[in-house]
Amino acid sequence: MSQLNKKRKQEDLSSTDGNDENIQEILFNEMTSVTDQLISLCKKVKLADHRCFFNNGVMVNEFFGKVYSLLEEMNIHRRKVSSDQFNSDTLFHIYQFLDFTDLLQNCQPVSKLWKESLNRVKFHVSLGSTNRNGKFNNENLIHLLNGPFIQNVTSLRLGKAQLDAFKTLSTCKNLDNLIKLDLRFNNMASQRVTYLTKCSMKNLTELSLHDVQNFTENEAKELFNSTFMSNVKKFNIVQESYSDELFEAMSNSKHFSQLTHLELRQIAQGTKSELKLLLKDMSNLEYLGLRNHRLTNFSNLFTSGNLYNITHLDLSYCRMLNSEFANLIVSPKLPKLIKLKAQDFNWGNLEFFDKKNENSQVAHCPPNSQSSLTDLDFQSCFITPFPTLTHHCPNLNRLSLRNSRKCPNKELLRSSYITFLSAPSLCNLEFLDISGLECLESLFEIIFTLPFYPNLRELKCSPSREGGETLQANLISNCSHLKNLRILDAYGVFASNECLKSLQTNPTFSNLSIVVLHGNLDLLRYWENNKYAEELEED
Repeated sequence: MSQLNKKRKQEDLSSTDGNDENIQEILFNEMTSVTDQLISLCKKVKLADHRCFFNNGVMVNEFFGKVYSLLEEMNIHRRKVSSDQFNSDTLFHIYQFLDFTDLLQNCQPVSKLWKESLNRVKFHVSLGSTNRNGKFNNENLIHLLNGPFIQNVTSLRLGKAQLDAFKTLSTCKNLDNLIKLDLRFNNMASQRVTYLTKCSMKNLTELSLHDVQNFTENEAKELFNSTFMSNVKKFNIVQESYSDELFEAMSNSKHFSQLTHLELRQIAQGTKSELKLLLKDMSNLEYLGLRNHRLTNFSNLFTSGNLYNITHLDLSYCRMLNSEFANLIVSPKLPKLIKLKAQDFNWGNLEFFDKKNENSQVAHCPPNSQSSLTDLDFQSCFITPFPTLTHHCPNLNRLSLRNSRKCPNKELLRSSYITFLSAPSLCNLEFLDISGLECLESLFEIIFTLPFYPNLRELKCSPSREGGETLQANLISNCSHLKNLRILDAYGVFASNECLKSLQTNPTFSNLSIVVLHGNLDLLRYWENNKYAEELEED
């Protein structure tokens, strides 16, 4: 009997590592085993009478006390680690709103938990200035590179860095986690590029050379052919204008064929013959931005079959033949193209109305052709040359025609808009922005009457001048297909009391949560988060 009264020795778990990858499996197996033993013990206890408990009372009390104590200890630890993790997660989210200096100087010294939470943060650091008279302090860079959190820096931006900064950067061996390097507005004269090519940034995938100076053909060749570019997938460069030599240096670099994102913006519009050669072997491209390029001299630039992986194309401020533009939208050579941004595209299309040339003709897509586009940003463009474009885009999810350019022939403009927005293929559209367009009232009649927009969730339709357009009550009361509309942003459009009441009572608009109109404030308060009502109250 004395052996039954001996204290049970606890199992020695000192050899078990708390960070063991298999700790979850170990805990699960042991809890399952203990549970099975307790179930078995419970069944046997129920077979015992009072004499067993009376004769072995000390041992029984010790057993229950030990079980309760261990369970409480486990529960306390469970609550503690959960609380610590919750506090760490909360701090981590707070850190996202603080700059790098505050994190290091003010947060780190607070407590051990605050300091440990910083280890989870990925830092985006910006040093230097982009101002004309701004100065770069190399001591700040040295402090960063030698600091305890340099391994957490994934994005680094250096503005107007001096030569010694590039030299300092080239000697640092702690930048293996750096993903993005932004060198915008820097002087990239020869020696700086030499130091840059010596930098150890094994995981660098994004490089930006926005508006750099003294970046000539020689510097371009040295940089583009160096091992520094070996893992770069996203490259962005902005120049006043591109020389043929710069394009040639890109074309001759073996590293450019691996790019998935390429952005080539220029400030002064021009035509470079080497552009077509550059794009010839870039089959991995998923995003291509060619802002402000003259592409009128290129035929089949995007439809030759080399860019079949393109998903996002930015042709804002570019000029090209209207027929070429229409063809690229439905080209089977661009099967993955889902987003096209063409703001201020062909801004010279006013010649459509006063000159007789190729670009003065309406551009038609090939019969029965279909586009893979889901997002078309056509802001500040002439719609008139492309009236049937949307009829070939059955997958469109987002369409923006904001501030479409006006033309002298108002009737032609009106008919073009009506044709453009009367496409049955727009049945999948969820977002539509027609703000700033002429003849909005005619477009309201199309949108609220024709059953082409059953999935529309957000409609933006503010006029170019406040109070210049009216939303008719009969359109609202008779509408039956806009059942998914959540947001009606028509700031400046007048709506009568009858119109607003129809919006409230017509079950078609039961899902509306935000309504922005010019009308009776009391009626507008019906909708929560009404921006227009809030603005009036603030005034």
